[in-house]
Amino acid sequence: MSMSDKGKRTAAAAVVAAGASLGLAGTAAAATLPATLSVNQACYVKVGKKVPTMVVTGSGFPAGDSVSVSDSTGTFIENTTADGNGDISVSAPAPYTFFLKPGEKHDTITATDFSLNGNEYVGSATTLLSEMDAAAKTRRGRGLSALTFRTRWSFSGFPEGREIWGHYLYRGKVVVRQKFGRAQGPCGLLTVRKRMYPARPHHRVYGIQLDARRRYSKHTSPRLVSKVGLQTF
Repeated sequence: MSMSDKGKRTAAAAVVAAGASLGLAGTAAAATLPATLSVNQACYVKVGKKVPTMVVTGSGFPAGDSVSVSDSTGTFIENTTADGNGDISVSAPAPYTFFLKPGEKHDTITATDFSLNGNEYVGSATTLLSEMDAAAKTRRGRGLSALTFRTRWSFSGFPEGREIWGHYLYRGKVVVRQKFGRAQGPCGLLTVRKRMYPARPHHRVYGIQLDARRRYSKHTSPRLVSKVGLQTF
């Protein structure tokens, strides 16, 4: 018994739809799969122009795949290849960012692999960025006595848990020193109220070396060298 033309069209459409359905069922959907990632430091401190080395390690990637490693500042971009165990390791200068005042900033490191198997493998780790810096809030006053006022000091990038010392210099010689307190956290932060100059001043401007040693040496590392005066730090 023959079908009408309308019946033939309906049957043909049904066959095409069934074929499409079978095609979709035979293709696995791509997935985003987690990988692990870690870095070698809790905080990366830039001292002057010196940037520490960041080591990024990870696992869970397909063996032989190319993996891209980058960070949220855009200053760390590296490519590597997963070894036979699916592990990666990258060493390069740490990311950096700009600071208007002493402090720390969070950064996220991400490793991404768009594998030929159709899946995407992603691992991430967080860390902190900082730089060795110090600032003192300027105080107004009459004459040299303004240097003796207590003011707010802020520090970053000093060795964690170590005392921060200020060595005040005039013509290259230490005339007085001041202990500010212990640097806190992995980025070595401290905010404290101390005198701008901890003795009776005889000059308008003094040099100052800030470091983590009680005894002064111009070779101490790391160190921060600046000036204190009646107008600016």
